This record gives sequence, C-alpha cells and structure tokens, in this order.
Amino acid sequence: MPLRSPRLCICHRRLGGTSIRELQKDCLLRNNASRGTYDRQPFAYGAFRSVAKGKYTKGPRAGDAMVVKWFTTGTVFEESYYDTDVLTVKTATGIINAFNALNLATQKVYLNQPEVWKDLNDDSKLLVEPYMADFRKFNSNTGGTSGDSLMTALSHYSYHHSGAKLLLCDLQGAARSDCYIITDPVVMSARREYGPTDLGQAGINNFFYHHRCSSLCQPHWQKNRGQYQYTPVMTTTLT
Repeated sequence: MPLRSPRLCICHRRLGGTSIRELQKDCLLRNNASRGTYDRQPFAYGAFRSVAKGKYTKGPRAGDAMVVKWFTTGTVFEESYYDTDVLTVKTATGIINAFNALNLATQKVYLNQPEVWKDLNDDSKLLVEPYMADFRKFNSNTGGTSGDSLMTALSHYSYHHSGAKLLLCDLQGAARSDCYIITDPVVMSARREYGPTDLGQAGINNFFYHHRCSSLCQPHWQKNRGQYQYTPVMTTTLT
C-alpha cells in the first residue's frame, strides 16, 4: 500500500483533561485535544481494525503522539460501530476505580479513554487515544499471562466486584514505577455483550481454569471453579 499524506482529524466532544488533579478523581487518561494529523498507513493490523500513529495538533496535548484505529470491514461512517468500545471502557472504568480504592499496591491503574473522531477528508469515523511507547501484554482473554501480580489481581477482582458476572482481561499497556496504564481491554460476560473478543461464560470459565492467584489476590474474592475451553495464548482471541 503506498504511503498517503497525513489526514486531518477533528474531535466533536468537549475537551477532557489529564492533569494530576483530574487523575486523582478517576482512572481515565483522556486525549485532551481536539485535532490531530495521522497517516493512513497502519503500523499494526487486527482482525477488524487497522492501527496508525499520529500527532495531536490542537489542545493541551499538542505535539504528543496519538493512536488512531479504524474498522477495515463494514461501514466506517457510523459512530455506532464503536459502541462496544465505549461500553467496554465505561465498564472497565468502574472496576478499575474500585480496584484502585483497595490500595493493594503503590501503583495505581489508569485506563486510556478512546474517543470517536472524524476524518475531515472523507467523514469516516476513527477511534483516537494517547500513544504509549513502552507497550506490553499482561494477560489475554484465554488465560495467557505474563505473571504480573497486579494485573492478575485486577482480572480476578473484576469477577468478584461484578458479582461473578464479568471478567476484565486482555490487559495490555505500560508498567511504570508509579502506575500502570492499560488500553483496549476486554470485558467478558455470560451474555456476550461486549463484542467479538467477549468469549462469554465459556471464556470466563476457561480463564479461571488457567488462573493462579498472585500475592495480591485476596482470599475472600469470589472464584470460578474453571473449565477448560481454550489453550492460553498471549494474543486476543475472537469468537
């Protein structure tokens, strides 16, 4: 694919923020910008989406790097195609805020908040969020794990916090001395309400089949007896 010139994107929502004061209020890291440039030549591909790097050009984050994602199948003009992403972030935010309040570790967990932006060239819809250079995978939706104790505990806690209804997993992002920043997590539910990466009750059962509690998991947290369904791999599995 030939390299195209950068396209200008624009945001249609009120600016958020990522000041230290706001970080203390919730776990979300926002774009805090309203405009940016990006190139349609992706640096990564998923089953349904392409991923490219760009730069914010307007707002407090001007000059910082951003990530742009778009669907490679279906209509790219409907904002509703990103509804599952928005729902997943909303659910994950509640879980992570509650987890941070437990103060199990010195590091807090923050979550990149994606926003739906519009490409000014063709009006296609994009998903935009802050870029992370030191990206790594902590666990997957099939029970694969790097062994990170805090991320292992977060996934286990999500099941307990939701009353055994949900599981937050496929945790990936950056681990720093004072915090973790995760992006694009997966929520699994019995009714498969969270898109193609939601493996349903079978996925939840499988996750706990492979789960081994870390030093931060608490004895009173609810557990699933577990049942084998998938071989654990450190990539995202789709239904």
